[in-house]
Amino acid sequence: KELFRLGWPGAVQWGNEIICWAIFMTIFVGHFGEDDMTAGWIALGYLNLSFMPAIGLNVAVNSIVGKYIGAGKPDTAVSRARVGVLIAMVYMTLCAGLIVIFRTDMVGWFVSGADLDPVRREAIIVLGSKMLVLVALFQTIDALGIVYSGALRGAGDTVWPGVVTAVYSWVFIVGGGWIAVTYFSELGSIGPWIAAAVYVILIGLTMTFRFERG
Repeated sequence: KELFRLGWPGAVQWGNEIICWAIFMTIFVGHFGEDDMTAGWIALGYLNLSFMPAIGLNVAVNSIVGKYIGAGKPDTAVSRARVGVLIAMVYMTLCAGLIVIFRTDMVGWFVSGADLDPVRREAIIVLGSKMLVLVALFQTIDALGIVYSGALRGAGDTVWPGVVTAVYSWVFIVGGGWIAVTYFSELGSIGPWIAAAVYVILIGLTMTFRFERG
């Protein structure tokens, strides 16, 4: 019962994110056609590459914060969480810089050997490059949300970040994506990506505020 009590909020958090991102890609980005879908999956692949090490830091900080909270050393727990956040921010900011500088080449690597006519290939590269700019925009603040959510769970604050992330996922990724497709279709598939960027930024700010309030 104790394992379930501590574990279900994390399951809700990660499960909802997976569902919402799947809806985002297949319905909202896919609404604009095959080329947009291709560019979107390429951008999402690089997004995964950048945040997966931060997920590892999330797990590490979760364990370390729990250790020091249990030992009655909350100040040490806070300092270790901040070190984890700093490492993630440095790495993801570096990723953001590389993405911006090499975005055209990074998308081009995926379609260079594909059986596409030059016009479609160029369209995918242009779309993917724009999406990668948005991905780069929220890299640094994404580090805050990812690692601080682990720190909160390590401190025993499991329900709040899980529920907030689930609510934000449906409101901004799904709801924002629907608004972008329905009311701002002139933006094309970039519209849903803007909604996703807003989600990531707000999660980062919210988790930081929650943890730093003590």
